[in-house]
Amino acid sequence: MVERVFEHLGYEAPKFQNDEEGINQLGLLLRKLKGSPTLMILDDVWPDSEDLVEKFKFHLSDYKLLVTSRVAFPRFGTPCVLKPLLHQDAMTFFFHYARLDSNCLNIPDEDTIQKVLLLNHTSSSSA
Repeated sequence: MVERVFEHLGYEAPKFQNDEEGINQLGLLLRKLKGSPTLMILDDVWPDSEDLVEKFKFHLSDYKLLVTSRVAFPRFGTPCVLKPLLHQDAMTFFFHYARLDSNCLNIPDEDTIQKVLLLNHTSSSSA
Protein backbone atom coordinates (compact mmCIF):
# COMPACT_ATOMS: atom_id res chain seq x y z
CA MET A 1 0.00 0.00 0.00
CA VAL A 2 2.80 2.41 0.89
CA GLU A 3 4.53 1.66 -2.41
CA ARG A 4 1.34 2.68 -4.27
CA VAL A 5 1.23 5.97 -2.35
CA PHE A 6 4.82 6.73 -3.40
CA GLU A 7 4.01 5.94 -7.03
CA HIS A 8 0.77 7.95 -6.94
CA LEU A 9 2.74 10.98 -5.76
CA GLY A 10 5.21 10.53 -8.62
CA TYR A 11 8.07 8.97 -6.68
CA GLU A 12 9.78 5.67 -7.29
CA ALA A 13 8.85 3.38 -4.42
CA PRO A 14 11.89 2.23 -2.48
CA LYS A 15 12.21 -1.40 -1.50
CA PHE A 16 11.27 -1.77 2.14
CA GLN A 17 12.82 -4.37 4.41
CA ASN A 18 9.56 -4.62 6.39
CA ASP A 19 6.25 -2.86 6.99
CA GLU A 20 7.69 -0.67 9.75
CA GLU A 21 10.32 0.75 7.40
CA GLY A 22 7.61 1.42 4.81
CA ILE A 23 5.55 3.40 7.30
CA ASN A 24 8.63 5.36 8.40
CA GLN A 25 9.50 6.19 4.79
CA LEU A 26 5.91 7.31 4.18
CA GLY A 27 6.16 9.66 7.15
CA LEU A 28 9.38 11.13 5.74
CA LEU A 29 7.76 11.58 2.33
CA LEU A 30 4.77 13.36 3.85
CA ARG A 31 7.10 15.68 5.77
CA LYS A 32 8.93 16.39 2.52
CA LEU A 33 5.61 17.40 0.93
CA LYS A 34 4.85 19.81 3.78
CA GLY A 35 2.43 22.46 2.62
CA SER A 36 0.53 20.04 0.39
CA PRO A 37 -2.70 19.08 2.17
CA THR A 38 -3.00 15.29 2.36
CA LEU A 39 -5.97 13.12 3.23
CA MET A 40 -5.09 9.47 3.89
CA ILE A 41 -8.09 7.13 3.81
CA LEU A 42 -7.89 3.70 5.39
CA ASP A 43 -11.00 1.97 4.09
CA ASP A 44 -12.69 -1.07 5.62
CA VAL A 45 -10.31 -1.40 8.57
CA TRP A 46 -10.96 -4.60 10.45
CA PRO A 47 -11.86 -4.83 14.14
CA ASP A 48 -8.86 -5.00 16.48
CA SER A 49 -6.69 -3.08 14.00
CA GLU A 50 -6.01 -0.07 16.21
CA ASP A 51 -2.26 -0.72 15.94
CA LEU A 52 -2.45 -0.40 12.15
CA VAL A 53 -4.37 2.87 12.38
CA GLU A 54 -1.87 4.17 14.94
CA LYS A 55 1.00 3.61 12.49
CA PHE A 56 -0.63 5.94 9.96
CA LYS A 57 -1.07 8.79 12.45
CA PHE A 58 1.48 11.42 11.48
CA HIS A 59 1.56 14.69 13.39
CA LEU A 60 1.61 17.06 10.44
CA SER A 61 -0.47 20.21 10.10
CA ASP A 62 -1.66 19.47 6.54
CA TYR A 63 -2.34 15.76 7.09
CA LYS A 64 -5.66 14.15 7.97
CA LEU A 65 -6.48 10.48 8.45
CA LEU A 66 -9.96 9.11 7.70
CA VAL A 67 -10.79 5.56 8.76
CA THR A 68 -13.85 3.63 7.63
CA SER A 69 -14.73 0.43 9.40
CA ARG A 70 -17.51 -1.87 10.44
CA VAL A 71 -16.65 -0.96 14.03
CA ALA A 72 -15.91 2.30 15.82
CA PHE A 73 -12.42 3.22 16.99
CA PRO A 74 -13.35 5.90 19.56
CA ARG A 75 -9.80 6.43 20.79
CA PHE A 76 -9.00 8.07 17.44
CA GLY A 77 -11.83 10.59 17.50
CA THR A 78 -15.57 10.86 17.39
CA PRO A 79 -17.10 8.13 15.23
CA CYS A 80 -19.64 9.09 12.61
CA VAL A 81 -22.12 6.24 12.18
CA LEU A 82 -23.79 6.26 8.78
CA LYS A 83 -27.10 4.57 8.02
CA PRO A 84 -27.29 2.20 5.04
CA LEU A 85 -28.41 3.72 1.76
CA LEU A 86 -31.94 3.18 0.51
CA HIS A 87 -32.18 0.69 -2.36
CA GLN A 88 -32.58 3.32 -5.11
CA ASP A 89 -29.76 5.43 -3.70
CA ALA A 90 -27.50 2.37 -3.52
CA MET A 91 -28.31 1.54 -7.16
CA THR A 92 -27.54 5.11 -8.27
CA PHE A 93 -24.30 5.09 -6.30
CA PHE A 94 -23.32 1.70 -7.73
CA PHE A 95 -23.97 2.74 -11.34
CA HIS A 96 -22.14 6.03 -10.89
CA TYR A 97 -18.98 4.53 -9.41
CA ALA A 98 -19.05 1.42 -11.59
CA ARG A 99 -19.19 3.92 -14.48
CA LEU A 100 -22.15 2.16 -16.05
CA ASP A 101 -24.73 3.88 -18.20
CA SER A 102 -27.64 2.76 -20.34
CA ASN A 103 -25.37 2.49 -23.42
CA CYS A 104 -23.10 -0.07 -21.75
CA LEU A 105 -23.45 -3.61 -23.06
CA ASN A 106 -21.95 -5.18 -19.93
CA ILE A 107 -24.44 -3.95 -17.34
CA PRO A 108 -25.03 -6.72 -14.82
CA ASP A 109 -28.63 -7.81 -14.47
CA GLU A 110 -30.73 -6.41 -11.62
CA ASP A 111 -30.43 -9.62 -9.56
CA THR A 112 -26.62 -9.56 -9.72
CA ILE A 113 -26.46 -5.91 -8.71
CA GLN A 114 -28.91 -6.56 -5.87
CA LYS A 115 -26.70 -9.40 -4.57
CA VAL A 116 -23.65 -7.10 -4.57
CA LEU A 117 -25.54 -4.34 -2.78
CA LEU A 118 -27.10 -6.74 -0.28
CA LEU A 119 -23.74 -8.35 0.44
CA ASN A 120 -22.18 -4.96 1.14
CA HIS A 121 -25.20 -3.79 3.12
CA THR A 122 -25.25 -6.77 5.46
CA SER A 123 -21.50 -6.91 6.03
CA SER A 124 -20.74 -3.26 6.69
CA SER A 125 -21.68 -0.08 8.38
CA SER A 126 -19.25 2.82 8.27
CA ALA A 127 -17.88 4.43 11.38
